[in-house]
Amino acid sequence: MAVSRVRIKLRTKILFSLILFITLAAVAEAALRLFGAAYPKFIPHAPETTCEKCPIRILCVGDSFTYGVGADQEHSYPRQLQQFLDQHYGTPFCQVTNLGVPGKNSSETLLILERALSVVPPPTFILAAVGINNYWNWHWATTWLPGDSPLAGLHAMFSGSRLWRLLTMALAVGPRITQGIYQPNKDYDPRDAWYVSYAYRNQKWLDKWLQRDLEAISDLGRQSGAQMVLLGYHRGPFPIDYRRLAGEEGWPYIELRDFGNSDDPTAISGLISADGWHPNGDGYGILARLIEADLEPLIRERLSR
Repeated sequence: MAVSRVRIKLRTKILFSLILFITLAAVAEAALRLFGAAYPKFIPHAPETTCEKCPIRILCVGDSFTYGVGADQEHSYPRQLQQFLDQHYGTPFCQVTNLGVPGKNSSETLLILERALSVVPPPTFILAAVGINNYWNWHWATTWLPGDSPLAGLHAMFSGSRLWRLLTMALAVGPRITQGIYQPNKDYDPRDAWYVSYAYRNQKWLDKWLQRDLEAISDLGRQSGAQMVLLGYHRGPFPIDYRRLAGEEGWPYIELRDFGNSDDPTAISGLISADGWHPNGDGYGILARLIEADLEPLIRERLSR
């Protein structure tokens, strides 16, 4: 009888703990959703005007790097690219639209682009800088994941939960990002063994997921008559070989690593914002110049058709 009572008490405690866990998780999920609904959302920058007569229209898609986190809106790379193109070609000739949204993964970026193409005039070029958030944000990624990774399947199954995504960022990659990228006045260390090993352990399906999304972005562009141009990031330890992906798919590729000064990485210290990763206004300006220079022959080729 004593053993039975112990078992009953144990089962009761387990059941109570399970109910308490589910209740607390539900409350936390509801709180995060309410907070998210009340908190101002990042939305793509809307163009001030729609230049249907502009010979060249450029859509810039991506995450915080495209949105311009680290600088004010006037100094994002798309806005400065617009200014440089205006100086080069005059106005109205080119229109650059910023569709970047901070924190978005490649699948979410694809959905943003799909919606945008239904309301904006057909673009000439789509500049895509995506993938850096795929390491922690797998929201809406289910249909693009290969399914051969139990971790990927589990993550995809729960990716709609705000609580799950918060825990993923906090307990998995988040601490390394917080310590190495978003903490002011702390040098970013690409040799972080834990983070690099995490990336490489999951690199096979991460590559496959990103490549599928990039192919879908390119297909959307092709359907609207646009050419996709793939951008690399200015820095990071992530083992994504953007140049190889671009070469395999025949996409023009613009290398931005170390702001075009890979021979002297220390020279870029004054081009990074206080968060330790995003460029500041001057950094975005240099990137915009690099992009403009590589776009020029593509623009000439398009105009000669």
